Amino acid sequence: TIEPAGSSETSAPDGGLVFDLGTIARGQTFVEYLEFQVIPTSISRRDQTVTVRSQGAVVAALHRTMTIIP
Repeated sequence: TIEPAGSSETSAPDGGLVFDLGTIARGQTFVEYLEFQVIPTSISRRDQTVTVRSQGAVVAALHRTMTIIP
């Protein structure tokens, strides 16, 4: 589930998801809800990175490591 849906969704060269969110005005708050479901078979860790770009320039980035426990 992805809410609100972007105006378009494509794949990045590295296989990641790319969402076009349109214009977000300076000072405006934007919240994106992402929910994915898997059936893990072993304990593992996965890196996740979110990068926000404006006209190709990175304006914010967030990285985290998620622990998966079956």
